[in-house]
Amino acid sequence: MKYICYNGDFFLKDDFRISFKNRALNYGDGLFETLRASASDIFFFENHLKRLINGMKILKMKIPKNFENENLKNQIKHLILKNKLFSGVRIKILVIRKDGGLYTPINNEINYYIFIEKLPKKNYYLNKIGLRIGIFDEIFKEKTFYSNFKTINSMPFILAGIFKKENNLDDVILIDGKKQMVETISSNIFLIKDDFLFTPSLENGCVDGIMRKFVIKISKEMGLKISETKSLKKVHLIRADEVFLTNALQGIKWVAAYKDKRYFNKTAKKIMQKLIIMRNE
Repeated sequence: MKYICYNGDFFLKDDFRISFKNRALNYGDGLFETLRASASDIFFFENHLKRLINGMKILKMKIPKNFENENLKNQIKHLILKNKLFSGVRIKILVIRKDGGLYTPINNEINYYIFIEKLPKKNYYLNKIGLRIGIFDEIFKEKTFYSNFKTINSMPFILAGIFKKENNLDDVILIDGKKQMVETISSNIFLIKDDFLFTPSLENGCVDGIMRKFVIKISKEMGLKISETKSLKKVHLIRADEVFLTNALQGIKWVAAYKDKRYFNKTAKKIMQKLIIMRNE
């Protein structure tokens, strides 16, 4: 990545500087969206923008005029062209309350940044080797009124990432104080048992994932019975036939193992195939 976008203008990333009063740096005061694109084709852009704006409203941030659908989309497309990325692209939109104040901000206006980087493939693809996952129980992820959005207050996920690395795992499940599953480090989680698809409820405090919505929609069309439940625990993980993770950047990632338990990926493959077809229509 050579260029970034800041408030609709474009800068060389090596020349760009932030203030020591930056509220993301000092207070974690912001939120973000991570999107995927194939060249200038931005996947599920409207869904991401809607969630971002809803999150900004929840955090009492003012919505700038240039956040209108086509304006922001055109800025992303222009940034992709300036960086000469013509295959798979990872996009991050970062929204931060403007500098100033201590815990209490001076105002609720925002600055926003757009960063992009190259991905290895243009479209979604299912991982060939299944993931090995664990459960992170050193701290709990409890529900707040902003849990369903992607805020930059990420300490539970950072500590979960360290735990994952220390235990040589591919991902870990975060749980709440009742030891109920919430989500993984960067994904929603789904379990298959017979013809039922289980996933933690939004009331558990998981991110209201874009891919989560589409997987539920596709699964219903396939005839699976959907259960968004608050009570998924380790025992359900052990009983499941399949486990897979979803996010808008990677689509679907199937899980091969939790401890000594092994899983299949038959249903995950079918859902991924239908997702790719839907994207290409």
